[in-house]
Amino acid sequence: MVTHLVGRLAVVGAAAALTAAIAACSFDGSGRAVPEGDGGGGGGPIDAGGGITGRIDASPIDAVDLCSGWTLISVLDSCEVPAAYRRDTLTERAGLYTYNTDDGTLLRQTGGEVENHSLVLDGAYRVVSAESIDIQAGAELRIIGDLPVLMVAWDGFTVAGTIDSSSHPSSGGGRGAGGDAASCLDGSVAPSNGDADATGGGGGGGGGFGSAGGEAGDGASDTAGDAGERAPGPTRLRGGCAGGLGGVGVSGGGAAAGSGGGAVALAARGALSVDGLIHAGGSGGAGAGLTTLGGGGGGGSGGLIWLSGATITLSRSTVLAANGGAGGEGSDGEAVGDSGDDAPEGGTDAPEGGTGAIGGDTTGNTGGNGGNGSNDGSDGVGGGNGTSSSGGGGGGGGAGLIDLDSDQIEMGGAFITPPPR
Repeated sequence: MVTHLVGRLAVVGAAAALTAAIAACSFDGSGRAVPEGDGGGGGGPIDAGGGITGRIDASPIDAVDLCSGWTLISVLDSCEVPAAYRRDTLTERAGLYTYNTDDGTLLRQTGGEVENHSLVLDGAYRVVSAESIDIQAGAELRIIGDLPVLMVAWDGFTVAGTIDSSSHPSSGGGRGAGGDAASCLDGSVAPSNGDADATGGGGGGGGGFGSAGGEAGDGASDTAGDAGERAPGPTRLRGGCAGGLGGVGVSGGGAAAGSGGGAVALAARGALSVDGLIHAGGSGGAGAGLTTLGGGGGGGSGGLIWLSGATITLSRSTVLAANGGAGGEGSDGEAVGDSGDDAPEGGTDAPEGGTGAIGGDTTGNTGGNGGNGSNDGSDGVGGGNGTSSSGGGGGGGGAGLIDLDSDQIEMGGAFITPPPR
């Protein structure tokens, strides 16, 4: 059994202090939960750097009263969480921060690491837990790594800033937390790579998750990669799925596939209010190299956004986006294939009724165009076929999943794509 530490957290202008509100737990001889590094005594001051200071209260609170009748994000029984410690309010200045779920490190954009404490639940999730969480306007928390993130507020949770767990590996932005989940490798749902052909390799299939990815385009013959299938409903947190690699032509490796969007869950025992942006989009597949005659890479699917609260309140300024990345373009030996776009955030980037990620398409290149990524819950768009001497285009990534888990939901004109299920 894994223990959450319960505390109070306030983020002033930045989401960076979120993870500073948690400490990993061990058990002393009596079975009482104690924070690691504190020796079980509690009450010691904590300096998280950057003006963050806090204090662990040595008096445990009654977790049974808190958890009674509350099931976290419909899959976790909160009463598995034993009595924990309350933490004083923490604050942090405005700015962009990157949180890595692999090792729990939190880095400032301006340099320097912010000391923080977190825990891993069942070896599958990085957990942030606090009495209340407030991400104010202007705050941006970028979340990357192999593990999905679950952020728990035992009272209220407000998001006026940005939480970004989308994937942008081609531009150096990394993969969203929990993207390209191990379950994506299941042969029944995984897209396939394009087949090799010296006169034109096939494109890679688009990754699937909330919807299927797009079929890839053929190269010189029947070489296209199959689309990734729609995944069954998640029984736990997991991110979206990568596309397939582009098929090899006369030389070189296959064009890289796009990564699936990450997974982020916000759970509040009380009210959950989101006026800002939460993004978990997939990334675009790469275009084939100049002289390869190869196929383009498939786009990654959107990831998972899961909101749970006693009440959920959204507004016209709310954006929840978990769309697919686009497929890359094949090569004809005369031009480099164009890479597919990463999934846009939504809002002004993809207004309602607008397009999502656009597939690779170079004027004059006879390689197949990449398919567009899903932006409305439909399947990813298929890639175009190449000619007798060029590669096929990669398929577009399928949609992600957005869950709103509450008996009382105020939509408020929010922009949500794909539609919540």
